[in-house]
Amino acid sequence: MVASATQGGILAPVALNGGGPNGYPHALVLIHKTQARDGHNVPMVDDYNQPIAGTPVETKFRGYLVELSAAKIHQANEAGRTIGTDMLKAPPSLPVTADDQIRWDITGDLRRYEVNGNPRPAGGREHHIEIPLQLVDQ
Repeated sequence: MVASATQGGILAPVALNGGGPNGYPHALVLIHKTQARDGHNVPMVDDYNQPIAGTPVETKFRGYLVELSAAKIHQANEAGRTIGTDMLKAPPSLPVTADDQIRWDITGDLRRYEVNGNPRPAGGREHHIEIPLQLVDQ
């Protein structure tokens, strides 16, 4: 069973059964961008010598997403968009890079985050890594 919680700066959803392996309560998906390659495994580029995006690789994992700040901005059409800065705590084995994105592994939840900096060990130890995130879609 899953519930929503925003108390104490923790983003929803939170598993009511105490979380998953290693105590990480949030089911998430890592979206790793790739570059298209030809039949000889050579990276492909367009007419302007820019890399052509390949099919993203998705990896499911569990983590702990903490909201650090949120601000409401208004675009020219007066539609509001929430921009947030968050911190993800994840297992050190997660193969995340500064070019990746993170999304919730819940049907219908459209929130998507970009990794906003390099992942770093929490407190200099390898118990978990901290990954700065920026909310980009909601």
